[in-house]
Amino acid sequence: MITTRISIAVSDTDAANGNVLSALVEGQSPLCIETGADGALTISAQCAEQRPSDADLLGGSERDEPASDEVSAEKVPSDAEDEDDAAELQSVQHGQARTSEEDTGKIDRVGFYVRFRGLFHKRLNQSQVDGYNAIFARWESDETLTDVRWLAYILATAYHETGRLMEPVREGFAKTDQGAVNAVTRLYKKGRISRNYALADPPGSDKHYFGRGLVQLTHRSNYERLGRVLGIDLVNNPDLALDLKTSVDILFIGMIDGLYTGKKLAHYFDAERAQWGNARRIVNGLDKSALIAGHGRKFYEALTGTPI
Repeated sequence: MITTRISIAVSDTDAANGNVLSALVEGQSPLCIETGADGALTISAQCAEQRPSDADLLGGSERDEPASDEVSAEKVPSDAEDEDDAAELQSVQHGQARTSEEDTGKIDRVGFYVRFRGLFHKRLNQSQVDGYNAIFARWESDETLTDVRWLAYILATAYHETGRLMEPVREGFAKTDQGAVNAVTRLYKKGRISRNYALADPPGSDKHYFGRGLVQLTHRSNYERLGRVLGIDLVNNPDLALDLKTSVDILFIGMIDGLYTGKKLAHYFDAERAQWGNARRIVNGLDKSALIAGHGRKFYEALTGTPI
């Protein structure tokens, strides 16, 4: 195998943006992005595949009814929990909570990937890069989206729900539909969920509505609701939720419009509040809320260069 390595000094922002973005779009597959101690960004055609840890495998699987606000055994955040967001809120009020390329509204991908390496993990494979870039492209396509905290929490949700793979997955990270059905069935038998929502619906059919996507879309009613809004038949074709573009659209519309639980991003992030913990209610009650809140804050720093 021929390995191509491209090293770019991050300080040379103009040149780096053009070269790195070209490499990401047109480069060899798979690509691996790394930064060295000297701050140089390296893109390589070889990269060890990252798989979720055992802890990640429970990511978005512990679902019950779609509108549930069930509380997990973890620490439950209150509205006052986010007192450490005061400085961040002040920056929002001064117009600083924007993408790092304010004049164009574009995400500074070079800066993001460099900071990501220091905040999360050192390597990204091509499918992870594709996932991040698809989310960035969707964000940039809508000029009404300006609060970067929203993007940070969207990224945190996808990062958690996919076990950091950043690609649409079946529940339990199964390779087949039957594998996902088996994964949900095991959770049901262990008493982790109160209803086996992966069973055929209607009974005797070949349609199963277990979790799929960048956010684990579960239950027939949610497939029907999101499909209707997107203008696609997710009820008869649930595997469409495994398509990257479709999955990104589901992720954005569900979290922005409140189509999962009735809660939406605007309920938790605006000029007067930043509730990173309670924002988990948008998707799944308070399940793993503290963990995902931490991811969200780190993604905000990766996007803007400003820690909160």
